[in-house]
Amino acid sequence: MQRLLMHNPIAVATLWIVAYIVISIVPLAVMLLHPAPPGRGFWLEFSVALGFIGLAMMVLQFALAARVNRIESSYGIDILIQFHRYTSLAAFLMVLVHPVILFVVDPETLGLLNFFEAPWRARMAVIATLAFLIMVVTTIWRKPLNIPYEPWRAVHSFLAVVAVGLGFGHALAVSNYMSLFWKGVLWSAMVLVALWLILYVRLVKPMLMTKHPYLVEAVKPQRGDVWTLALRPHGHEGFTFQPGQFAWITLGIHPIGMREHPFSMSSSGDHPERIEFGIKALGDFTRSIKDVKPGTKAYLDGPYGVFTTERYWDSAGFVLIAGGIGITPM
Repeated sequence: MQRLLMHNPIAVATLWIVAYIVISIVPLAVMLLHPAPPGRGFWLEFSVALGFIGLAMMVLQFALAARVNRIESSYGIDILIQFHRYTSLAAFLMVLVHPVILFVVDPETLGLLNFFEAPWRARMAVIATLAFLIMVVTTIWRKPLNIPYEPWRAVHSFLAVVAVGLGFGHALAVSNYMSLFWKGVLWSAMVLVALWLILYVRLVKPMLMTKHPYLVEAVKPQRGDVWTLALRPHGHEGFTFQPGQFAWITLGIHPIGMREHPFSMSSSGDHPERIEFGIKALGDFTRSIKDVKPGTKAYLDGPYGVFTTERYWDSAGFVLIAGGIGITPM
């Protein structure tokens, strides 16, 4: 029975949701194991609870954005990205409401907004909140603000580290609930795991990808302004994949540059010695595919995606109908 549940995609996806909720709430529960400082009312403690939950959710955003295969295989990248956005907004609201309640309950705390005279614990909170605010604004209105994706992604990562690092520093400096050593160790472990995830995604993983390069074997024109990009693994065996999955392609540059583009594979997953992508010329990058020369070095991050029938035991008899650029995974 247990083995059947672990191979049931719905059961596994449910377990990940439960894990997310537990990780978000447990750090707060641990804080409450120690008696609260005397003379603090309900609203003050409620604001602290919002701050801790918001910080825990911010830490979890690193895991959602890390393309962890075990998590991604339960939902797909699209759903994870949407969940990442909505939970980030929820975390930001909690972090923002946390000081607002303090200001209403104890107006004297408004003096903490005087940045140059406030103690460092308050300065860290202000900077962390501003970093979080900039992240939210530039994410929601990136296109209206005409911010290119690659610079935005780099700045987004930097601001995330600043927000989480200084938010954690603020909680430690206040120390009302982190005075015990083991509590500080618990939160430190969470933050370090988050920082490791972003370090892995932005630096370690791109460096590992350079050990498994691909070479462009051919670029062939198809009907409808579509081009087939054929890649062959260079010095390794490549990877297998299921029909409907995709990979991020980095073409002609070092993968650490974070200029990658997702495309569905259009060749058979049973032949990793040659991987093909059907790419329609629609944007700046896709229009340049026809000019790519054979022998150009490329890197693949994949496979990803759950848009495939092979992961479901009852998928026999599906009829797939598609048109336009969405026809590739079909």
